[in-house]
Order: sequence, then structure tokens, then C-alpha cells
Amino acid sequence: MATGRTLTDYQRIYIDGYDLSCYALDSGAQGLTWEEYDQTAFCNPVHGVQLGKPSIEFGPLNAVFDNTATSGFHVLANAAQGIKRNIMLTYGIRAAPANYDPCFCIPAYQLAYKAMGEGVVNATVDFSGKDANTSLNYRQFWGNALHVMSSETGANSSTACVDGGEETAYGGWLMYHIYSITGAGTATISVDDSSDGASFGALSGATSGAIATASAPTSGIVQLGTTATVKRYLRWQLALSTSTACTFALAFMRAKTG
Repeated sequence: MATGRTLTDYQRIYIDGYDLSCYALDSGAQGLTWEEYDQTAFCNPVHGVQLGKPSIEFGPLNAVFDNTATSGFHVLANAAQGIKRNIMLTYGIRAAPANYDPCFCIPAYQLAYKAMGEGVVNATVDFSGKDANTSLNYRQFWGNALHVMSSETGANSSTACVDGGEETAYGGWLMYHIYSITGAGTATISVDDSSDGASFGALSGATSGAIATASAPTSGIVQLGTTATVKRYLRWQLALSTSTACTFALAFMRAKTG
């Protein structure tokens, strides 16, 4: 994982198991904003506010209009209004994203799909903001891409990992995108953790479960308990049963407060 400044050219976006990076033109804004309610009385010497509900923002996503069967952006997005989409936006640092680079993940409802543009036809997709995370127990949407979209043929034995800075006891959640599984069988995506960055074991509960070949492309979210211990270091893991390869992306959002 590199550090420093970067450009939007090095973003990559995965939605519902598909890598849409070669269609995306602009990802809009991403983040979390809290409503503020002013409650300042006449005699208060300073203004004070109370926080309301957070607004989770993603998009709008602007992309190339393309009707290629089964994979074009128009085909994948035009009929999805009102459907919850699993979105993972990874940020490469002065290069295409690598494992452990920053990412923003959100389950958001697609509100609209519109064709637009002059000369070249593009498309834009709007997503829900406030309360988009009603199925989540967490308000942490920034994390690390433990594995960017690419193919693997077996278990991960590398000690390369993301350093979370310290062990935490507030759980977290993962998002996975599986584009394809080669050969009949299943693939299981999961997260390993470690106290020392050398000896890794399975992070309890942080697994996709066995995904059958015919289910891909697919994506999912798995939440840990909000008091689960997550050790300092994290890496991706893959288990194949009969199948021979899996093309997938995986991210983990560590909760650092309760």
C-alpha cells in the first residue's frame, strides 16, 4: 500500500459483483455528514448544537452509456431503481489500487438512472443518502481493500497485510464482490487477523460462506458483533472446494469506537 496524494484516475468501483471501473467517469462525493440542530438560548455565551441522524453520501455516479449484453453499464444499471446495491470504491495512490489501499463501502438504494450528455451519450446514477445503512449496525464506511478485483487460485499464505494500528474490541464489517468462480464447486472469501503480522488465523464470523460457481457475479455484506475483538493486522483469505480459481474483491471496515 502506497501513501500520499492521488488522482481520481486511480479509483476503481465494484457494484454487486461487477467491476464497472472501465465505464465510470466520475464517482461524485463519498462520506458521512451529521445533521446539526442549534439549541442556543438567549443567555448562552456560545452557540451549541446537538447532532441528529447522519447523512451517508455517495455519488452521483457518472458513466459511459453502453448496452453490451450482460456486462454493459446500461444493461446493469437501467432497471435497478429502488434496488439496494453493494458499492465498493477503492482509492489507488498514484497508481491503480493495490491490496490494502483505502476504500469506501456502502449499501445504498439506487434512486435513478438517466441518459445524458452532448455528442457522446453518458449515463448518471443517483443513490440514496440518509438512512441508506438501515441494515448495518455500524457507521464506519471507510476501510481498506484487503483484495482488489483479481483472480486467485488458492489460499493466502503471504504475511502482507493492513496494519490497523492496534487491536480493537468494537467489531466491524466486510463487503465482498465475487465476479467469477472457475470450475464447478464453491469459493469462500474470508478475513484473517493477527497480533504480530506474522501468525494469522481466521477472524471469527468474517466469512462469505461457501459461494457456488453458478451464483457469480454476486456480492454480500457480513457484520461482526459490535463487541468482537479484531486483532491489529488483517489479510484476505480464500478457500476453494473443487473449483480452481476465483475473481473477487474484499474490503473490511474496522469499527474503532463503540
